[in-house]
Amino acid sequence: MKVFNEPKGSGIDINKREMRGTYTYDKESDTFKPCDKYPADKSWLNRAKKIAAEHSEFNTEVGTIGSQDTWNENIDLITFLREKYSVSCEEMETASAAQICKIADIPFIGIRTISNNITNGNSKYNPDTADTVQDFTLLLIDDYINDVN
Repeated sequence: MKVFNEPKGSGIDINKREMRGTYTYDKESDTFKPCDKYPADKSWLNRAKKIAAEHSEFNTEVGTIGSQDTWNENIDLITFLREKYSVSCEEMETASAAQICKIADIPFIGIRTISNNITNGNSKYNPDTADTVQDFTLLLIDDYINDVN
C-alpha cells in the first residue's frame, strides 16, 4: 500500500469542504435526522477529567475527535479540520460508536490514544500506547462501578 505524504499546499482547495455528518434516529419525530456532532456525556466527561487529574502518568487532553471515513495523512486537510472544526485528532471509528449510543440512548464518551501522528513527525505505529488507553479506561470504569455500588 502506498502512503501519500504530500507537502503542505500541494493538495486540492479544501476550504469549500463541508461537514456532512451522519443520520441518527430521533425518537420524538420517529425519523432519521442529520447529526454532525456527538458530544460526550457530561457525567462521563467529568469523571474522565477527575481520573486524569488524579493520575499524572496519563498525558490527557480534552478535545474534539474528528471522525471520517478515510485514513488521513494530508497535512492540509488536518490543518483545515483543526482550524475550521477545532478537532484535536482525526480518526475513523468514534463517530460510528457515538451514533449507535445516541440511537440506543446510552451515555457516550470517546477516548482515543494517539499512537502515530504525522503532525509531530511520529508516523511509526507504537503498539504500547494501547496499554495506556486501556489502563485509563479501566480506571474510569472502576470509578463508575465504585459510585453505583
